[in-house]
Amino acid sequence: LIMEKKGTSLFVGNLDPRVTEYIILQLFQDFGKISEVDYKWVAKGPTKGEPRGYCFVVYEKQENAIKARTALDGKVVMGRPLAVKPAHDEKDKGDAQSSSLASPLAPPALGHQFLYRPKNKDNRSGGGGGGGGGGGGSSAGG
Repeated sequence: LIMEKKGTSLFVGNLDPRVTEYIILQLFQDFGKISEVDYKWVAKGPTKGEPRGYCFVVYEKQENAIKARTALDGKVVMGRPLAVKPAHDEKDKGDAQSSSLASPLAPPALGHQFLYRPKNKDNRSGGGGGGGGGGGGSSAGG
């Protein structure tokens, strides 16, 4: 496990899907020795295996990360300006900032569209009982 010093890790976002780890290395290696490139891929779903559009580049020295960020933030690569920012340290457990880091990456409203709601179609299947009079009020909530 690489012990990262504060300020050595960069978030690189807004990547075109054609940008590979090799291209990232070519861009960032001029600014100093890189200890790690963490390129993010889609883990599941219909786009599994495709790039997620961001990665993390970790330098051995903080001044190299600062140089790279200054030079490459906003640089257009394959038609898109790179977003190069200091990465928030995910290893700081108990830090409120790191736990909120996951929420912007998750698709916000997807869960609500696919909720299973059996109310509408299944009303008729269970209606054989004697107390059908009360059913009219409950369907108004939909």
